[in-house]
Amino acid sequence: MEFVVLIIFILLIIWAIRYWYITLALALIGLVIYWIDEEKQEEKRRQAEEEKVDPATFQILNADYTKDKNNVWFNGVMLSRDTQVQIDTSTFQLLGCNYAKDKNNVWLKDVILSKADPITFQILKHSFAKDKNKVWQFDRIIHGVDSATFQLLDYGHPSDGYAKDKNNVWHTFSTTDYDIDSGGYPTKEHFVLIKADPATFQLLEDKYAKDKNNVWRYGKIINRDVA
Repeated sequence: MEFVVLIIFILLIIWAIRYWYITLALALIGLVIYWIDEEKQEEKRRQAEEEKVDPATFQILNADYTKDKNNVWFNGVMLSRDTQVQIDTSTFQLLGCNYAKDKNNVWLKDVILSKADPITFQILKHSFAKDKNKVWQFDRIIHGVDSATFQLLDYGHPSDGYAKDKNNVWHTFSTTDYDIDSGGYPTKEHFVLIKADPATFQLLEDKYAKDKNNVWRYGKIINRDVA
């Protein structure tokens, strides 16, 4: 048996010398594969080291967020790993409706709202939020809104409410049931009531609303008087 092994070994050496260029190529491929694997292992070791939890400062913030003095996790995944942004854990705080912020950034769950100003960012309700420049619903910017005068008007649920700023009134229900004769036009998120007067628009009872010119229900002008 040892003799057979020796013969095979000698034959392999002869083959390697004769076909040296193939041997060299295989050796180089092996080195590249080894180097790539080492890089991956090093990255895993680095991440594991970074994500070590400090028991003394570890806190459960809610069902999704946890943090210690060094890191913040969302559903067990370190936020800075996916966002490549260093989080200031000393100023990190939950705002509600899945929003959070530190002194530098605002998050919705594990996604950074890149254009949000953390200093002036505030939660409204029904997943609406705003800062000094913009208004959001979830991670969508609602365009064409004056943030300073924006306010929500609703009956306790976002699907039957309104919103307004100094320039416009929106109905926050689905846009699919509307016709242009009702006095508005659809946007991606909401329905702009172009015949509504923002300054005098107000909610009434039983899903009614009115301004100085019209009475509304479910975002449509109705032809009846309401006291």
